[in-house]
Amino acid sequence: MSQHAPGTPVRPPLYQSGKSLIWHGANLLNVVTFPLFHLTRGRLRFLHIHMLELVTTGRRTGLRRTVLMPSLLKRGDSYAIVGTYGGGTANPAWYHNILADPRVEVTVGGATVPMTARVAAGAERAKLLRQITFRSGGVYPTGYRLLTSREIPVVVLDPR
Repeated sequence: MSQHAPGTPVRPPLYQSGKSLIWHGANLLNVVTFPLFHLTRGRLRFLHIHMLELVTTGRRTGLRRTVLMPSLLKRGDSYAIVGTYGGGTANPAWYHNILADPRVEVTVGGATVPMTARVAAGAERAKLLRQITFRSGGVYPTGYRLLTSREIPVVVLDPR
């Protein structure tokens, strides 16, 4: 039995290169959901979860970068997304891209909208995490927080 220092996440057995099995499963799921998202013209939803397509500008290349992700929380015309990266040790690339350039495009419900991304902090972040955890039945992003020691970012997408 191995000993872990307090606060050190316990890694699953096949955890390699900072990428968990959940991360690999999510990538495989994207192979299926990307075509479905485009086939339904951006109207893809799983239960009460909005799937959105986030387009950022690559911080190094300046090229458009697209990622499909769930948003468990919609407030008015704004969405909250969480940078779990499947519990990986680093933040996802899209997060670094929005730090460099917060102007993004979001496609959801068949409409593409220019938005501005901002990182939630303090009381707002805590409140959003509680709401997202409640909407997911206590699963998301709690399970990912057990896999990593980094603070998982919460990002709000507001219409421009």
